[in-house]
Amino acid sequence: LREFCHSMQVRYIKRVPSFSVEKYQDSIGTSVEHEKVTRYNCVRRASLLMPNTELEKTLWKYIMKTVLQKIDDDQPLECLSEMRQATIVFVNMQFKGGERDQEQCMTIHQAAIGIGQQIVKHHGRVNKVFMFDKGCTFLCLFVLPGDKREDESAHPLQAAYGVQCCPTGLSLGVTTGPMFCGVVGHPVRHEYTVIGRKVNLAARLMMHYPGVVSWDSENCYYSKLPVFYFNELPMKALKGVKNPGVLYQFMANKHQMYDHLM
Repeated sequence: LREFCHSMQVRYIKRVPSFSVEKYQDSIGTSVEHEKVTRYNCVRRASLLMPNTELEKTLWKYIMKTVLQKIDDDQPLECLSEMRQATIVFVNMQFKGGERDQEQCMTIHQAAIGIGQQIVKHHGRVNKVFMFDKGCTFLCLFVLPGDKREDESAHPLQAAYGVQCCPTGLSLGVTTGPMFCGVVGHPVRHEYTVIGRKVNLAARLMMHYPGVVSWDSENCYYSKLPVFYFNELPMKALKGVKNPGVLYQFMANKHQMYDHLM
């Protein structure tokens, strides 16, 4: 008999965790009255709170008006989700890298106020704020249920220009097209969001064309603006997006834009 010896290299040894998840779950919420939610197979516990009008009004500030309208109309959850034509505005703010945490917080706070004012002023909604390695990103939505208007193509244009005039160094990607607008996530952690090809395209435009307001061809068409308001951008490879079409940079100044749109 011939014996063969096989050698093996141990790259790392995984240690058995000593942390007890069960004990941690049992300890959650012991300071307040609670009960375990069994309908949705949820491991978290729900606190039993008495109705509090002031608390409800405070929480309303963090819920989009589009969702609040459906709740006030006592509509079922299914009515919150639909495929519709909407406009996406992605706003990205980059940091130089040497800022302190307090400086970054103040910059983000001031940018959030300025961006929020411009978006709401032109009938849009700030849906999400992301903080990751590519800076701070704001996802803004236009033409949601309840926000449809005759001049809906002009509002994202005005808002995008107003946002770019706030802090310096902002990059904006704006697209228009059909997308899913509705509720996603676990039943006890729902969120209102948008999903679709145009959403991905807006995010890619924001990152690949820094410092400008970049648009897709649909936005340029629906805006009804003269061609000198837009400058064709060079084509770039956009991850996850095939055939994005002709892309443009918005070039108008404030007086030209408002004279044409008013």
